[in-house]
Formats: sequence, C-alpha cells, structure tokens
Amino acid sequence: WKEAEKAIISEANIICCTLSMAGSTKLDTFANQFEYLIVDEACQSTEPSTMIPFRLCPKRVILVGDQKQLPATTFSGNSAQTGYCRSLFERLLDAGFDKTMLTIQFRMHPKIRAFPSEQFYDGAITDHPSIGLRSPPMTISNLATVFTNRVIFFDI
Repeated sequence: WKEAEKAIISEANIICCTLSMAGSTKLDTFANQFEYLIVDEACQSTEPSTMIPFRLCPKRVILVGDQKQLPATTFSGNSAQTGYCRSLFERLLDAGFDKTMLTIQFRMHPKIRAFPSEQFYDGAITDHPSIGLRSPPMTISNLATVFTNRVIFFDI
C-alpha cells in the first residue's frame, strides 16, 4: 500500500493536501522536490500550522488569503493576548513584505460585490466583463424576473 502511494505521489504534478497532512510521513521522500508551496486561505490558519509544509523545503512559497476576511481559527480564550490568532500572512504583511491584491472578481453579482468593495477595499474590487453576460441558473430564472432590482440570497 505504501509503495502504491509513493508511486502515485511521485508521478503527480500537483499535490493537494491539508496543512497537517503536509506534516505526515507520506511526503518525507519528496522533501526538497517541491517547486511551489501554495497555501490557500492563508489568513485563516495559525502561524504554526502554516509552517508545517515548510519542512518539505519548497523552492517558492505563495500565501493566498485576505487579512480583511476571516482571521486565523483558534479555540483558545487567550489567543489574542498570546498572538496565537495571527497568521503567518499577517506577520509577513506587518514586516513589510510585498503583497499583490487581485482586484477583478469573477463570481459575485455586482450588487453583492459593491458592499465589500466599498466598505473594505476603497472601491478597488471590480467585475470581470463576463459577470454581466451570465444568465441566472434555470432553477431561479422565474424568481429573477420577478425580483429584477433586488438581491436574493438562497441558503444552500
């Protein structure tokens, strides 16, 4: 079984796993072989958790996240006093590292995007032209014609 896992991993171009899985022995053989480490939602993980995959010695690290959205998830009552609720992403920003902000969004209706863009990003978030070309899903097309000037939220 372990040999089969090793063979599959060694042939993969991309390996996706959780931060804690990056600490498992399954990836030990591949240390120093990773070109990129990409940590998605990097602001939602604590700094020690984000450091786990660094043991694999990737050549480049990309942290993807938004420090203005959800903070690092902790369940400790004193995490704010100890700094445990801060992400590595936030530490690097505080230290003056450069960041790149993506300003074109591809998913939200413009009316939904407008509030966070103005409230948190000084109006910097804009819509990709494809947003205006989309039709509502067939399941809500009748509702969309009735409520043309309103935003409707569906709890799915």
